[in-house]
Amino acid sequence: MKVFVLGESRTGTTSVHEYLCRSGLKAIHYYVAESGVTEPIHKHRASNWAKVRRFIDESGYDAFSDYPTRMFFRELGSLYPNACFILTVRQDVATWRSSMAVLLGERHDSLDLLQAYYLCFNEEIRCNCADLGLRFLEICIDDDAEQNARKIGGFLGVDGGGSLLRLNASAVHR
Repeated sequence: MKVFVLGESRTGTTSVHEYLCRSGLKAIHYYVAESGVTEPIHKHRASNWAKVRRFIDESGYDAFSDYPTRMFFRELGSLYPNACFILTVRQDVATWRSSMAVLLGERHDSLDLLQAYYLCFNEEIRCNCADLGLRFLEICIDDDAEQNARKIGGFLGVDGGGSLLRLNASAVHR
């Protein structure tokens, strides 16, 4: 079973990664260096997709979260139609933006652009998963931690033992 966590930064991808590890899955988080992609990822899309695909197929990992996973959600959905796809989000865009401001600083022009990207990309992920009939779960990291753990565990058929830990908590709460 392959699991792809498609959330943007500051949406709980680290927390979901940790849960997947506790569930016994061999998981990797933010594997840009390990996969050998060339940054910026979007400017070298074709060669980077080949590197990511090779890494996924040869690494021995079951679950992949954060970048570069998010960048290649369309290709992943087409190539791995039996995989599980999890989109992590925040309760609203203001909460996500506030968390990003802690991470990046209050560069409003950058945050405005990132906000538009965040909203549009999440909608594209939802539509792509629906159009392809993929196994898809969306969770809001701001919801109850035990409830989120039950959702993920039930969706994947695993038990990560307890709640979904809130990692990076200083930047998660407003």
